[in-house]
Amino acid sequence: MWASGPAFEKLTILILNFFRYGRLNITGTVLSKRKIRELVEKNHVRGWDDPRLYTLIALQRRGIPPGAILAFVNELGVTKAKTNIQTVRLEQGVRRYLESTVPRLMLVLEPLKVVIEGLPEEHEEMVEVPFSKDPTFGVSGNTDTDIFTANLSNSCIMSPSLGRYT
Repeated sequence: MWASGPAFEKLTILILNFFRYGRLNITGTVLSKRKIRELVEKNHVRGWDDPRLYTLIALQRRGIPPGAILAFVNELGVTKAKTNIQTVRLEQGVRRYLESTVPRLMLVLEPLKVVIEGLPEEHEEMVEVPFSKDPTFGVSGNTDTDIFTANLSNSCIMSPSLGRYT
């Protein structure tokens, strides 16, 4: 039962709220502040924001948005027990978050012009590729004709003089 009234209001009583939560460990990583400090002091890592670490600042430097970390922790839920999570599960949670928030884009770094012979000149095929699994992001339209661009690093070229692929 809570005390109330003018006499209670004159007292300066500090009411504490206790939050109990368990420790979250990610397998194969160092999350202990004491051990990370030792790594930093011995120059095994460049600092607390070294991308090889799993500190919040290091994850941010790696390019993981804060919303992805928050979504991952909310997915796990609150528990009083010690929890061990594999790094794959964190990465999966980040991918799931990015799929729903960031549109996918595509580019060709080393363009190679490819011509398909034997197709009629009026041949056109419209290909629609979604930007994301979320339909609100829309689609990217691409018209396929007898000439298209491929990525050189993913291609093999037939050398007629050598009779083999290079």
